[in-house]
Amino acid sequence: MKRIRTKLLVSILAITLLPVFPLYFVVKSFFEKSLEVGFNPKVESALDNARHISQVLFAKFKKETLKEVQAIATSEEIIAAALHRRDLPAKPEVLATFTRPSRILIYDRQAKLVGTYQTPARVPYPPVYQPQLQPMLHEQHAKILDVGSSPDLISAFAPLRYRGQKVGFIIYSKEVEAPFVKATREIVEVNQMFKTLAIVREDLQRGFILAFFVVYVPIAIISLAVGYLFSKKISAPIRELARGTEQIAAGNWNYRVKLTSQDEIGRLGRSFNVMIEKIKQQQDQVVALEKMAVWREMARIMAHEIKNPLTPIQLTVQQLKDKYPGDDPAYAKLLNECTGIIIDEIKNLQKLVREFSDFARMPKPQISECNLNELIREITKLYAKAPIRLDLADDLPVLHLDAEQIKRVVMNLIENGLQSVQEKGSGELLIRSTFEKPYAAIYVKDSGTGIARELQAKIFEPYFSTKKSGMGLGLAIVKRIVEEHGGTIGLVSEEGKGAEFKLTFPVV
Repeated sequence: MKRIRTKLLVSILAITLLPVFPLYFVVKSFFEKSLEVGFNPKVESALDNARHISQVLFAKFKKETLKEVQAIATSEEIIAAALHRRDLPAKPEVLATFTRPSRILIYDRQAKLVGTYQTPARVPYPPVYQPQLQPMLHEQHAKILDVGSSPDLISAFAPLRYRGQKVGFIIYSKEVEAPFVKATREIVEVNQMFKTLAIVREDLQRGFILAFFVVYVPIAIISLAVGYLFSKKISAPIRELARGTEQIAAGNWNYRVKLTSQDEIGRLGRSFNVMIEKIKQQQDQVVALEKMAVWREMARIMAHEIKNPLTPIQLTVQQLKDKYPGDDPAYAKLLNECTGIIIDEIKNLQKLVREFSDFARMPKPQISECNLNELIREITKLYAKAPIRLDLADDLPVLHLDAEQIKRVVMNLIENGLQSVQEKGSGELLIRSTFEKPYAAIYVKDSGTGIARELQAKIFEPYFSTKKSGMGLGLAIVKRIVEEHGGTIGLVSEEGKGAEFKLTFPVV
């Protein structure tokens, strides 16, 4: 059985491991091709070009913003607000042509905020802190400022001059178009991702190999563990079946395989047990038939060998008795006693010969309709003074039996039971009939001495008897008659408490 388990494990191992190599190379090839597509020089060039274009466009936005802040710085309204330190009353005329949201912060020559104007934007305008303003007091030219970190806004600085003198400055913030900002962000993110992946490309390949085996090795281990348990589960019942066949081959017909599963192997085990049970029953029947045939042959030979000399012996004894004239009364008395004993023993031997003959040449049953209850009542009339009690079922159907042979069976059981009751000194005999579909049953129960457990298995064997008289053929003949009618006979007994015989006959 170890070979079967080994073969199963090797097969499962092969099924688990053989696909790993082609699968590894296929997945690796696919992964490398994916990397090649992703790291194609054309892709890298396209990303660089897109990034360059976005930078050019952003530079253009900055240039436009710088022009706008210079135009705003020349506005009289703006310069007046710085000179007189007053806020703007309304939207400056210089902003009339500006369409994007914007903000203007006006500072005097001491970097103090004196006026503001702004329109709502999609993101908050960046705050301006005092340390950022100090360098602007000395700045003489317009420029783009780095105020805040949001790419959605561009801020610029421009000085305010009146009659050639710097009287203040402005900070102008303008909203950048949303689609451009979004596209620029995506280009930057993808470009950074591409550069990062290019750096770790080899690490990705090594990581892929490691991940592949990290995933596959546990799967292989689990598969082997499951395969081991599976092979053990399969080989164990096969091993049990093999052990069963070995036991049967060794002659142990009582061995039964122990399989409780409900699968095909379990059904095979149960079928094996049923098959062995049937073979054992058939073997027991063959052995019983062979033994019966031997006993019948012995009975026939014994009946023939004993019967032949009995008649001459009986005639000779009778002739001795008749020829003596009777001159001596004492001798005549002795002669009569001796010849009487011899004749009685000859009669006993003749009775045994008849039993041998009956056992050896049992006639075939003459089947006809039979009312079993009526047959039992007729038989018990012959034992009117005996302690017999009847309990007969009213629903017992008419059977097809040989009434004479069944009568002989019942009488034999009655006589055995009454003899057992007599030996005990008290008790009774109960005869019951019941209808136990599809059989009619007869129970003959006595409350006599009972039969020892170790003798019950031999009670139906020829020439076995628990009585001091008889040849032990009665129950053997009973069993044979019952079985020839397709019935069964069984015994339940406890020593000292009586015995019960159960007979069943099929209802046709």
